[in-house]
Amino acid sequence: MKKFLVGLVLGMVISVFAGIVIVFAMARLGDREPSVPSSGVLRVNLTGSIDEMAEPSLPLPGQAPSGLTTIEIWSAFRKAAVDDRIKAVYVDLRIPSLGWATAQEIRQSIEQFKTESKKPVFAYLRTPRMVDYYIASAADKVYCSPEDLLLVQGMRLEAMYLKGTLDKIGVTMEVEHAGKYKDAGDMFTEKGMTPETKEVLNSVLDRLYGDFLETTGKARSKSSAEMAAIVDRGPFTAAAAVDEGLLDGVRHDKALEDEIKSAGKLGEYKEIDVKKYRTVSPSSVGLGGDTSVAFVVAQGNIVRGKSGGFTEASMIASESIAETLRSVAKDDDIKGVVVRIDSPGGDAIASDEILEVMREVSAKKPVVISMADYAASGGYYMSMTGDPIVAYPSTLTGSIGVVFTKPVLKGLYDNIGITKDALNRGKNSAFLSDYVALDPPARAHLKSLIDSMYSSFLDEVSTGRKKPREEIAPLAEGRVWLGSQALDNGLVDELGGIDVALATLKKKANLKDSDKLKIFVYPAKKSFLELLATMESGAAGQMSAAQMLQDTPFRDLVRNPYVQALREPGAQALMPYSIHVQ
Repeated sequence: MKKFLVGLVLGMVISVFAGIVIVFAMARLGDREPSVPSSGVLRVNLTGSIDEMAEPSLPLPGQAPSGLTTIEIWSAFRKAAVDDRIKAVYVDLRIPSLGWATAQEIRQSIEQFKTESKKPVFAYLRTPRMVDYYIASAADKVYCSPEDLLLVQGMRLEAMYLKGTLDKIGVTMEVEHAGKYKDAGDMFTEKGMTPETKEVLNSVLDRLYGDFLETTGKARSKSSAEMAAIVDRGPFTAAAAVDEGLLDGVRHDKALEDEIKSAGKLGEYKEIDVKKYRTVSPSSVGLGGDTSVAFVVAQGNIVRGKSGGFTEASMIASESIAETLRSVAKDDDIKGVVVRIDSPGGDAIASDEILEVMREVSAKKPVVISMADYAASGGYYMSMTGDPIVAYPSTLTGSIGVVFTKPVLKGLYDNIGITKDALNRGKNSAFLSDYVALDPPARAHLKSLIDSMYSSFLDEVSTGRKKPREEIAPLAEGRVWLGSQALDNGLVDELGGIDVALATLKKKANLKDSDKLKIFVYPAKKSFLELLATMESGAAGQMSAAQMLQDTPFRDLVRNPYVQALREPGAQALMPYSIHVQ
């Protein structure tokens, strides 16, 4: 028996050691630059979630590579434009999950690639939606399967309201907010859109739809009015879409390869997938630079504390982002910093902590803020360093306001037979209790606290934007703005994506336009072993249980910050809604 146990333990040790060796070997193999075929085609498969920060993947046989990030897609087109081995690009859209600002970045990358390289771009659509077609319309030729559907039929915004359900189960939500548009709690207290919500969402929808009609219309040699008439006749079969001028024809994907081979004058069709091509170094195609800059990604709901393990890509944890920013600030080789923000906001105190660290970095190095799909409420607050802000026309930003939510579950407890008994010391000891509603004096006190936080928010924006407070106040009130609207109102400085942010950083750092940059992305993508080490070190253990729910498979659910209001009370610098236009 003793020999059996010794053998069992020894076998387990050997297995673990072998596993570690395999992981390291796979990781090293994954780091090697791929072989790029001469006269090849870059295949850009846009599928799954396209985020700002790379999510970890297990370096095991058969494990799919991690999904693409926005900067990886940007970099791939930039490299392919000057890579003589790449003769054409095949963009295969498979219903990717992305926002309209990200779509604008990808579309701009395609257009710039075409302009700089004169190489052909082909797009293949698979049951495309409006956003998919928006991206694909930048290609020279757009196709889909003969039996497919083109779901181009207009845009619709839907808002979900839970008050009716909460009433049925005996739950009430107490909400206090500063700013008449700060309606983040309305989903719990209303049964439909308020006039203020309709005002904002109508303005957002008008701009998004107008941009779609103008951009796709120009690409297909049609006016906005002509595109609007076409969209009103949608959705379409593939054949009907060809008749309407939305597609250049119908093909099965293999037949498209023959057309690409002909257009690119290729002897045979050889392609390289973008997930492999992303590991091609810029220096290997002549894009290497001597000036190092940091590209710091801040993505997700803003929370206090540290992130760790698999949660890093789904939240902006104040202590973790502070460590990253301070590390970059201390690095003498880094000559400038782009902070890339993709966040609807979150914890108000954490947002203030992050802003303080951002200002530390700004005092030491040139900084430019680059806004992605969202940089609203707390995401906008942390941008108030006084540095240039670059946003996409469709970035959702602003939402300058504060909201406090508190669930009262006594009715639910009564319905299921739960009672609570309590002992109190202090007049306001039940302030955060889920069993006791706020009385009028407590609510008045809460209102004064929220108003004070809102006043501080206005002061920070006034300082960061270098504008009088009385100019900022009418633009605040919790109102959400698109990037194009924010530019009109002086809440951002320029419209554009990664290229514009880097060009602005060059100016701020007194670099020449011709200077080539060496871009380092932070936080760096961690290997599986590094993730395990992070989890073992206890970083993840410093988060609350609620925050730990953001680990997979619950990440997508809890990534919606409005779930937090049902978890625990607190003051939030949070955008009023999550917008997904279909």
